[in-house]
Amino acid sequence: MIDSDEENEIWTKYINPVGGDKDLDLVYAKKTFFKASRKKILASFSNSVINSADELRFMPNILFNKYFHFFIGFIISQEHDEFDADDVASCFTTLLNEKLDAKAIESKALLNSASNAINFLHDNIEFYNTNPDIYGDLESKLDLLQEKLLSYRV
Repeated sequence: MIDSDEENEIWTKYINPVGGDKDLDLVYAKKTFFKASRKKILASFSNSVINSADELRFMPNILFNKYFHFFIGFIISQEHDEFDADDVASCFTTLLNEKLDAKAIESKALLNSASNAINFLHDNIEFYNTNPDIYGDLESKLDLLQEKLLSYRV
């Protein structure tokens, strides 16, 4: 576990890379996640799951691994509007798939939590898969993710 000072150093290192331009995506992500309460972070997912998922997408692995559990918690513990359900599932499955392919997840506990979120979405497939013609078939995405999780090594 990293402490607050070390975490701030990590944010600063990636926001202001040596010899590079400031990473504005990370500046915004830091405002959303760094030292924020669980309630505030979950509210940011509720306000725009697409933006919050993108913030996680562009984080370096060390920060992604620290904050991804909030997205999982958002999936499992928050009530979602039926009009946003497809976006929620699509953002989650796309992000998880990308991070698994990139070998970005560094914790068995995080993998187990991701599997719980996949199971939750699968158990509520009718609610989250109302527009497969737009988002693709959620059930096949979830099945693929479960297979990837089973073969993923930390």
